[in-house]
Amino acid sequence: MLRPVPPACDHHLIDADLEESASHWITSLIRAGYQRERPTLWLLEGVAMYLPESSLQAVLQAISDLSAPESQLGLDEVTLGSLAAAGRARHQDRGRVIRHWRWGCDDPRPLLAAYGWQAEIYQPQRVCPERYPPSLPINAELGGHQTQRGVWLLMATNSYW
Repeated sequence: MLRPVPPACDHHLIDADLEESASHWITSLIRAGYQRERPTLWLLEGVAMYLPESSLQAVLQAISDLSAPESQLGLDEVTLGSLAAAGRARHQDRGRVIRHWRWGCDDPRPLLAAYGWQAEIYQPQRVCPERYPPSLPINAELGGHQTQRGVWLLMATNSYW
């Protein structure tokens, strides 16, 4: 949980379609004053599972190209079992949110390593018990108990450059 500390940075909103070329949002970032020589904190919360793998890889490449050493990346993602459940939900016209998931994996560390990120995976119940209490299984998108389904949180540091 983040402490209530006033930010010591500027905040600029830019619009971006992450399924299209990254050049638009990269240009917008630079015009807004982005300084690629300074470490950056990237947060892709609730993003990766909605992108096809090719778009996610393009975003990771762009972020990696823009990141100074010691930049950080926060990311959440669903497991392959959850992605399969999402496919069943889509087929059954159920699951308002999960039926839109398009990508997942059980271990994202090799993918991120290919872009110069060293990642650690965390179980959401340990990081944010208020959002994922033990009484609410993280693998119950459509009900039932299936251990192959779930989500994970990741924090990575960039050592690429």
